[in-house]
Parts: sequence; C-alpha cells; structure tokens
Amino acid sequence: MFPLESLNKGTEIIEKLIKILVLLLTPVLLFASHVIIAEFMDSCYLTLAHIYWIILGALTVIYIIKKGVNGIRFGRSARYFAAIAILVLYSLFSLRFAIDFQTSLNQVVFQLFGAATVFYITVFLKDEGDLKNFLRVMTVCLAITAVIGIYEMYSGNYLFDPSESMLSKVNVYGHKYPCVSFYNTNDLATFFTLFSPFAIFALIDWVGGIAGKICGFALSVLVFMNLLGGRARISFGVIFSLSILILLVCLTVKNYRKFASAALSFILGLPFAELILRLTEIKNGTLFTKIQTITRKDYSVNERLTIMISGLRMSAAHLLTGVGVGNSVPLLPKYAEIRPINLHNTPLEILAEFGIFIFLIYVLMVIFLAVDFYKKSRANSRHGFFSILCLLMLLAFQFESLQPSDALHISVLWVLFGILFAADKLLFNNDIPLENRQFSFKKLFNEECD
Repeated sequence: MFPLESLNKGTEIIEKLIKILVLLLTPVLLFASHVIIAEFMDSCYLTLAHIYWIILGALTVIYIIKKGVNGIRFGRSARYFAAIAILVLYSLFSLRFAIDFQTSLNQVVFQLFGAATVFYITVFLKDEGDLKNFLRVMTVCLAITAVIGIYEMYSGNYLFDPSESMLSKVNVYGHKYPCVSFYNTNDLATFFTLFSPFAIFALIDWVGGIAGKICGFALSVLVFMNLLGGRARISFGVIFSLSILILLVCLTVKNYRKFASAALSFILGLPFAELILRLTEIKNGTLFTKIQTITRKDYSVNERLTIMISGLRMSAAHLLTGVGVGNSVPLLPKYAEIRPINLHNTPLEILAEFGIFIFLIYVLMVIFLAVDFYKKSRANSRHGFFSILCLLMLLAFQFESLQPSDALHISVLWVLFGILFAADKLLFNNDIPLENRQFSFKKLFNEECD
C-alpha cells in the first residue's frame, strides 16, 4: 500500500510542476527565446526557451509513464486538438518536399512547438482556477509590454535594441517607431495586440470592485496609446473620450447584461480599430506588399473585401503549416522562382493549389468552436460574458491576419488556440450532471447567478 501511495504522491508533484511551467508559458514565449544560454556551431543557439521545453517534455514523459495515457484528458476539446494535429501532420508531410532542407527543418520544429503549446494549455489547465491564473500571468506580461512600448515610443530609447529595418516609421516626436509598438513585427507586438481583451477582462476580475475597474480602465488607456502609435492629437483625443466613456459605464452600470453589452462593444472596438487603421493608412505600402496588383492607394470596396477574404485564407496557411513563412523561403519547386515568399506577399494562387486542404479543416474548426461559444454565451450571465469574449477572440484573430507583418508565424499565437480549447473543455464539462451542466463555470470570474 505504501508504494502505491508514494507513486500517487510522486505523480501529483510532477503534475503540479508541469502546471506551474504551463502557467509560465507566456513569459517563456515572449522573453526566454531571446536569452541565449550557449552557442553551438554556426548560428545555432541554446536559449532559455529550449531549456524550458526540455524540462517540460521530460516531466511529461515521466507523468505519462506513471499515470498512463488515461491521465491525458482533453474533454470536449479533443476534436479541436485532433484538427490541429491533422494540420500539423499535413504541414510536416508538405515541408518534406521543400527545396531548402534547413528552412524546412526549422518549420518542422516550429509546428511541433506550436502543437505542444496547445496540448499543454488544453490538458493541464484543468479548472477555472488554473485558467484564471494563466490569464493573470498573461495580463502582467501585457502590462509590462504596454509600458515598454509607450516608453520607447515617446523617449526614443529602445530597451530591446531593434534593428534598423524594424524602425521604419517616425512618430510626431521625431523618434523612429520602437520594436514593441503596434506597427512592428515581433513577438511582443503581436502578443500585445492579440491578447489585450483577455488581459483587460482578467485584470478587472483579479483586482475586483471599483479598483479593478479603474485598473482595467488604465490598461485600456495603455492599449490605445500603443494602438495609435504616438500621434499625439489623435491619440490623446480618442483615448480621453473613449476611456471616460468606458470608466463611466464600468462605475455606474450594475445590471449584468448592460455591462456585458458595453464591454462587448469595447472589445469589438479593438480588432476593428486595428482594421480601420490598416485599411485607411496610405503610407508604408499595402496590407500585404503584393497581392496581385492591388495597392493601398486604389482600394475599392470590392478589393478590400478581397483582401479580407484572403486574410482568412492565409491565417490557416501561415500559422498552421508554415507555408510561405519567413523571408526568401524556397518551398515547392514549382514556386521556387517567387522570392521572397512570406506573409507579406504570398500570391493567392499558392494557397489555391497548396492550401485548400488545410483551409477547409481550419474553417470547420473555427465554425464549430464559434458555435460552442455562441451557445454558452446565451446560457446564463455567470459565464456568458466569458463565452462572448472567447467568441470575439476567435473571430478577431481572423482580422489579425491583415497585419502587414510576420506576426502570424510566431509561437505565441498558438497560445490563443490553447486558451480557447481549455475554455471550451471547461464550459462543456461532461462530468457535471446534465441538469447542472450549465453551471459548470459557477465561480468563473466571481459572477453572480441570475
């Protein structure tokens, strides 16, 4: 009996260690990739992120040996992870035909790390407390990112020493745009724009009461200061007007549904603010540097719709398979003469012939997941707003593909799928009796029942 108890205790300790590492996944993806531990041969580095994955992988192997595969539970989200797995396997199969073996190998590693990110978040965030803690860590990372972005934007001093190619714009203060500002292409900027709604929501819950709403208001100000990128008059005018409105709503509206409606409008504003900025700014090229012959100077309504639809198509191709990821990546021999092939200028015909399979699976996954969150958003007020938020994040990600950047192929975006899968698993907890299943998120974000 004693050995069995020791085995169970050891398994619990390992599971807790894995859960702690998963909670730290966001800062690892954001910062640890840049911390070099050792250098091997030419241009080969061992970073803090590599150490993290080695430790996490070793603990997972031990956990599975001790507890068996039955300890790995996806719940309802198993079908969505299966879709991710199919897309990754298709990616690995496709990349084996790439001309550049080294580039292909890098993309294989990227796909495996991405799938692992989704796996760990989905499996080891087992209850609402785990999910809340994960979002809190993410909120701290985003707040730090926002402060750094504003400091660099208005001071001209760069903490992360960006390359000259990343500093392509000059703001109203005469400073070139910094590496963590909204317009540039790196991990921090993409993390910032993508997870702002989750962070603002989590911060309001974390602090609680009027103080929490004020903190959420303050973070929303930081978000918009970064979004509007140093244009002083426009920036402060929009920030002041919108923030006062949000603050008044948060402090005065007590009815849940009215507050949810107001918060919903605010969250919707984030991706669409980005969309408007991208579609109306004439400088600095097009949304994608070259899609057919379309340029930003002669956009018609029809052409903008074409861009939007192609953005939806490219989301799946670039994020989930690495098709066209990176500069000057020679993929299939048929397209080897097209250089550079990347997120900026991938011709639509590449995806028409090469990406139709992944596109269909991706779209089906998004539709089914959206339907799940829509159903739960109507269930009751306690977790309805969180379901609305997940639904909006799922849809807003499609607009994120409109950025003229390499943002879609960085690992941090896999976190979004992990959160959505974990949330879906918890919201549809099949272990709860049918009559009580709609209350499976009873304590989520401390909301009251109707």
